[in-house]
Amino acid sequence: PQTTMDSATFAQWFRASSPYIRAHRNKVFVVYLSPATLAHPLLTNIVHDLALLNVLGIQQVLVLGIGTQDGNEVHSVDQLALEDYIREVGLNSQRLESAFATGVPSSHFHAQHIPLVSGNFLLAKPKGIVNGRDTAFAGELRSVQSAEIQRLLAAHMVVMIPPLGYSSTGSVYTLDANEIALQLAVAIQADKLILFSDLGKVGDHSDLTTSALDEVLDEIPLAPMILAQLRALGMACRLGVDRAHSIPHDVDGALLQELFTTDGIGTQISDSAYRTIRVASSDDISSIAELLKPLEDSGLLLDRSRLMLVEAPERFMVSELDGVVTGCVALYGQDQRMMEIGSLATSPLHQGMHIGRQLLRAAEKESVKRGATSAYVLTTQAMDWFKDNGYVEVSLSDLPTSRLEKYSAIRNSKPLMKKLTNDVAAG
Repeated sequence: PQTTMDSATFAQWFRASSPYIRAHRNKVFVVYLSPATLAHPLLTNIVHDLALLNVLGIQQVLVLGIGTQDGNEVHSVDQLALEDYIREVGLNSQRLESAFATGVPSSHFHAQHIPLVSGNFLLAKPKGIVNGRDTAFAGELRSVQSAEIQRLLAAHMVVMIPPLGYSSTGSVYTLDANEIALQLAVAIQADKLILFSDLGKVGDHSDLTTSALDEVLDEIPLAPMILAQLRALGMACRLGVDRAHSIPHDVDGALLQELFTTDGIGTQISDSAYRTIRVASSDDISSIAELLKPLEDSGLLLDRSRLMLVEAPERFMVSELDGVVTGCVALYGQDQRMMEIGSLATSPLHQGMHIGRQLLRAAEKESVKRGATSAYVLTTQAMDWFKDNGYVEVSLSDLPTSRLEKYSAIRNSKPLMKKLTNDVAAG
């Protein structure tokens, strides 16, 4: 039976996904469909989700993982094997063309034509003689016609790249899809390289840096083919691709969940941590005001006027996830030895990610860098949380005189303090 999402749940979901919809628009994604994905019963559903991305303005190149090698063993491809390979490419290409022809079913985009195009975009050369063996029609990628691919993407076409390369003499060679996905993503300056496979999440990790990925892959026993696929994701990030994703093909809607929700469903890989905390700028004023407003309305925070934010946004630090501000904290230094930490707020759409604790730690580190030996907070309802993070109750007389002059007896907030050491700055 069909289930209906209630209005509140839908509103929360849509608000959480809308920043990602905006952020992904006009971006270029290379989507790598592994051999197991091309054979999976959910392939048609995956194609429909890819079609939806096209409707949302996301440019896509699809790499077909046919006959993917493990990156170590060199295989010889004779004339008969080449013909079988070309036949398999044709069958899988036809399946994708057929699925894209249906547009986005169960929506008013079902009749929208989404052109899927392919061509001789890969130039190849033969592997030649390897260890005394003639590899015949096994080839290596020589170059990518990236300008032609980018032109087609700009025309809102989905480009399909099978693992076949062509030489200047007219010969056809089989190629390693791992290498194609990697080199193609780099050549067209893709924003994401997405791998669909039967692995999906790498271990229990939702996100990994490239160095952490190397460590995990050394510890987890994986089939050579999957290992080569994941190493291609990591190398792509090292060569300039902003993000790479490993997504399971056996979960319906996995692509949408990975791209448009905070938690995702697979593993996101980047060359550096994508969850960042930084000093706020004037561009963050609206986001900070939105974070603080519910707490101000409920009386948990003093009103921080828009004028104060405009005049001194650098007082704030913000946490950022995929370009979306998810929390804020402010530092007030009436007495440089005692730094006040305030206006700590996190987005209700990003609960359970320990953003508040990360912001508090970042504010403490920054306080030490500014020469503070202690930090204090004034709170009405979060005493236990601050105690769990190393703060102890103190009397109002322990606060700087300049702060006491601004203390609100009506709010009757409780002061808590924490001694700061150089270990805090290094931690």
